[in-house]
Amino acid sequence: MKFFSHTLGCRTNQYDTAAIEALLVKRGIEIVREPSSADVIYVQTCSVTGRADTKSGQAIRKFITDNPSKRVLVGGCGPQGNRDSFSSIEGVEAVFGVNSAEQIAAHITGTPESKEHHEFGSIVEFNGRKRANLKIQDGCDSFCTYCIIPSLRGKPVSRSREDVLSQLDLLVKGGFCEIVLTGIHVGKYQDDKIVLSDLIEMAVKIDGKFRLRLSSIEPQEIDEKLLSLVVNNRKVCNYLHIPLQSGDDSILTAMNRKYSASTVMELFKRVRKLDPFCGLGTDIITGFPGETEECFSNTVDFIANSPLVYGHVFPFSPRMGTPAAEFKGQIDRGVALKRVRTLRKLFDEKKGNFFKTLVGSVQNCIIESGNRGHTANFAQVEIAGTVPAGGMVEVKITGSVNGNLTGEIKGE
Repeated sequence: MKFFSHTLGCRTNQYDTAAIEALLVKRGIEIVREPSSADVIYVQTCSVTGRADTKSGQAIRKFITDNPSKRVLVGGCGPQGNRDSFSSIEGVEAVFGVNSAEQIAAHITGTPESKEHHEFGSIVEFNGRKRANLKIQDGCDSFCTYCIIPSLRGKPVSRSREDVLSQLDLLVKGGFCEIVLTGIHVGKYQDDKIVLSDLIEMAVKIDGKFRLRLSSIEPQEIDEKLLSLVVNNRKVCNYLHIPLQSGDDSILTAMNRKYSASTVMELFKRVRKLDPFCGLGTDIITGFPGETEECFSNTVDFIANSPLVYGHVFPFSPRMGTPAAEFKGQIDRGVALKRVRTLRKLFDEKKGNFFKTLVGSVQNCIIESGNRGHTANFAQVEIAGTVPAGGMVEVKITGSVNGNLTGEIKGE
């Protein structure tokens, strides 16, 4: 039997799909990369916004239309929050919630469901890539007013440090050069008295040529040890993705975010002082209910005056079941999209300026495809000359043109 998967959404979703595939391989199922070659098509849905739900439904219907003879299964946050909405799609054979690898495997193979619980799973293959995701945590209890995820993923739970380190060791021995520590709320990691920075301190002691990358982390959850590891330890990428969401304090309060804009600005500037080459990324929501022109102007000013480099900017999308969907002062979507364009242009300028500072420096690079690679600080580089397939190399940055970096392998 052959299995094809399609994943929407976050890195945690990507990991969960990979965990399902790893379990199916153990049961004798072949994983294929084209839906036309599969007997079973599986769609891992995203439900973080109303639009994410819509995109999930569209993807499912397209797979059914294009592959009418295939078995189609659906899983993830979508069915977890609204099972009937997905099970009622004509052509869907079965739906599953989050962390349902064992149930999915049992359904596909027609065998009894194991009593084992695969909340995290074990993965040693990521489609031949040199970067792997490692899920160390699940769940969230922050209850930001725009977010439905706490209702879908439940309270925070953490993978044991022994399991994380064992899995990490397997990935390194399997040839992965970069492992991304991921979860729904990574900063909530805690195994007994071991917190995230303790875990990373243990992880960098594993033998091998690899580097760790943190996925998104809240500003208030970055302690001194973690900051030191990010800026000083070569086995930890000097990159932080810190979701700001807004640069206006009134909007942050309405979102139930647990920090002020000035506190985050202080953190950003401190990081930049400690490491001039550290990559700093963030998420911004435009058009949140009540976001006046003044509020948006505060966000523009914050970004312009900050050392931020990368920005994931998107318009507010009301999500049924969240408080923000019912807030007064809903913003016209056209206004929100205009603000998105303004901020994306600003981030393009900031990225270009940051890239110019990298020219002449030597950066640690993972070669992913062709002559392209990613630095530890998350810059993409086009590398001249003969490039080894996969692996990690030192690259001297030779230029920055139109927001793109060029480089050459050190010593060539």
